[in-house]
Amino acid sequence: MTVRAFFSYDDDALDGLGWNVLATDGILAARYATAEEATARAEALALERGEALSLEPKGPLPEPPGPPGVFGSATFDAVGAIAAARFHLAMRQAVASAAGAAAVSAITARLRSAAIGSSAAIDSAGTVSGGGAPAYVKQYMFEGGSDGVTISEANSGGASGDAFDAVSYSGNGVLEYDTGRVLHGMVSARHYSPGTVSSTSRVKWTYTGNSAYVRFYVYLPATLTTTYGIFRVTDSAVGVQIGIRVNSSGVLQVIDAASTAVWASSALTTDAWHRVELWYDLAAGDFEARIFSGGDLEGATPSQSGSSTTATLGTGPQALAFGMVAGSSSAFDFNTDSLAYGVDDWLGAI
Repeated sequence: MTVRAFFSYDDDALDGLGWNVLATDGILAARYATAEEATARAEALALERGEALSLEPKGPLPEPPGPPGVFGSATFDAVGAIAAARFHLAMRQAVASAAGAAAVSAITARLRSAAIGSSAAIDSAGTVSGGGAPAYVKQYMFEGGSDGVTISEANSGGASGDAFDAVSYSGNGVLEYDTGRVLHGMVSARHYSPGTVSSTSRVKWTYTGNSAYVRFYVYLPATLTTTYGIFRVTDSAVGVQIGIRVNSSGVLQVIDAASTAVWASSALTTDAWHRVELWYDLAAGDFEARIFSGGDLEGATPSQSGSSTTATLGTGPQALAFGMVAGSSSAFDFNTDSLAYGVDDWLGAI
């Protein structure tokens, strides 16, 4: 059979507003908000199934009923589709900006991190080899949520990715799906509090391993009003085993089990997104932190990095917490997106 992607070439589609559909085995299976998503998902399916791929440009298509991700009663894996779409766009960008071996290297790096696993490779003719499971164990993209809706355990999962084991907000903390500040897709998470009382706004996955690779994107507002505890490996009492925070000067710090900074970055740009990746081994006291900003945001080379082999880290990991993980009485308002962790290798960009 043939995997077929139909996409609109009208102006609306170029603006990300066109309706694009994917057909497998002659059945309309899903629709996507952009031609890139439809095309990339079709490519991924064709590769997975070892089938031919047919890309068929059409004129403006009528809008089907239902939200993006649904065509009639059929649904699709939105997280997989978005990852494939981002990889597809990265391939286009890499080919446009580099040539020969450099382009192949750039494409291969994105293939390994976002598409079909750490053993994947692609040659100059576009032939993919290797593959396997994605590099992440769990990932969350927030795409299944609606603007302004409070995030909870019950409404996590589904089209957004792997459901959270716990969602909590205390004091005046707010944790909601947000379409105002977005990076990948159309939704992110907003962590907000007007201040006055100590407040938190965080999500957690249960994880008891001593070592992991973690990735998340964080939007820092134009004005930083407090210290933002944006990630921590917690024990059963939410005590820090290793963590990451950003202070009011925009300096990102890795902290140990005593909440003491054991590495600090240069000040990060505000009113901007940053990609943060962390590898740690609690038992050995090892970690490496990588920050990707500006033109490096989706790249393979970090803008800043730091490491230690002598840090005093915790020994009772129970969960991975993202968001405003430490209470603050000051106002805060920032976003996170594309959370993930794995155990084999750096996760890289979406």
